[in-house]
Amino acid sequence: MVYAVRLTDEAQDNIDAIVGYIAHKSGYAPAVAVLERIYKGLETLDHMPQRCSPSKKPWVASQKGRDFIFVGLPYVAPFLIDEVSKTVIVIAVYHASMDWQA
Repeated sequence: MVYAVRLTDEAQDNIDAIVGYIAHKSGYAPAVAVLERIYKGLETLDHMPQRCSPSKKPWVASQKGRDFIFVGLPYVAPFLIDEVSKTVIVIAVYHASMDWQA
């Protein structure tokens, strides 16, 4: 089964902020590399999104949401799965050390 992967405006804003921060601190090339890794990671949610662990964030978990943890990057992307429309909805992308929407 293949799912569509959709980012909320908040998730896209988070990605933009992450890339902007990295570009400011480390330059264009590292920022582009991280951007590509984020999008490639999120694209993998189109197959078996249920493989990800249930979210640690209470309000996401209450909706049976899950967390995608980026391998080799310090970011987490909580998401919901809409089985009716076969869509994965990425809610946000945040640094793992942040207390996002506790």
